[in-house]
Order: sequence, then structure tokens, then C-alpha cells
Amino acid sequence: MTIGITGHQKLPDGSGLEWLRGGLISGIKDFKSIIYAYSSLAVGADQLFAKTVLQMSIDLIAVIPCLHYEKTFKGADQNSYFEMLSKCKTIETLDFSEPSEVAFFSAGKQVVVKSDVLFAIWDGNQAKGLGGTGDVVQYALSLKKTVVHLNPISRMKIIHN
Repeated sequence: MTIGITGHQKLPDGSGLEWLRGGLISGIKDFKSIIYAYSSLAVGADQLFAKTVLQMSIDLIAVIPCLHYEKTFKGADQNSYFEMLSKCKTIETLDFSEPSEVAFFSAGKQVVVKSDVLFAIWDGNQAKGLGGTGDVVQYALSLKKTVVHLNPISRMKIIHN
């Protein structure tokens, strides 16, 4: 079994972040025999997921949207990106030369295709730009993927089959 992540870059602090971390851990434990976890290692949900699966000794595969992806990170976020990247079992880089919404959406779709279960840290709203969390969730549902939806606002966990 394989799992992947989509989600917001801006996450709550304090107890909200702890709720998300706990939701990821319990959600991941609900599935047996996880071989790989897929993430684009973006700030926020992707990196929280990456850290969580690595702590659970699950092999992490990075799906990097484009060349020069590191330019989208600043300061400590860039350091965290490189740290997570160094811990990946495999790195798959898509064939885009620069960061763009199209590249990001393509990476989100690739994570969906490669995952049996998609975790979504998502407020339930439509995407604000092409390839946002709402778009990736809709793509997963169109492919009949299981989506574990963790809503950071309502603190509700919903499983879409």
C-alpha cells in the first residue's frame, strides 16, 4: 500500500498543529502494510506528513514539481526542504524547467496516481489557484481514491471512499 499527501502550506499553531499530527499518525496506523509515502515536500502539510512518516519508519518518495523548486522556499523553510529531501528513499523530478501552478498541479496529480490513499489537510474550500489542495482532492476523488480528509478548521476527520 502507498500513501500520499496534499494540503495547505499555512497550518495552525499549537494545539491545532498537534491535532493534525495526531490525525496523521492515527490515520496512517489505520492502514496496514504501507510501503511508500509520497510528498512534494512543500511547506506546511507536505513537510508535516514527511516528518511523520519518516518518524514511523515509512520510506518517503519525493515528487518534485520542477527544476529549481528550491527557489520557492526561503530561509528555514528551504533548510527544512533540503533536510527532508536528503531523507527520501527516491526523488522523482517532473519535467518542468521552472516553478509554476501547472508544475505544482502535475506533481499533486502524480502523488495521487502513485498513492492508494491520499491524506488531505484541507479546509474544504475550493482551490485559490490552479493545483491547490481542492483541485488535488477533486482529482483523487475522480479516480476513486480513498481520501482521508483532516480539516484543520473544524478538526474533523472524514474518510471519502
